[in-house]
Amino acid sequence: MRDRVVRALLAECRRRPRQVLCYVGHAAPIRALAFSPDGRHVATGSEDGTARIWDGTTGDVTAVLEPHHDTVTGIAWSPDGRSVLTS
Repeated sequence: MRDRVVRALLAECRRRPRQVLCYVGHAAPIRALAFSPDGRHVATGSEDGTARIWDGTTGDVTAVLEPHHDTVTGIAWSPDGRSVLTS
């Protein structure tokens, strides 16, 4: 995304479809996105070489996973939601 903003529709948006939360923080376009199994967090990977974990209700960054030596093109949560795998 050229505007460096990840716009993610959360599960709550099913009730309020006009509600969109913007995640701002990466310094380059987002290339990967995954919701945690419980839907409470969002993981993103970017061309800036970082992966970030976001609070799905506030949009706050809760963790930055770095350094990656290249673009993060894949991201996935473990089934229990305790770990994130990046590539």
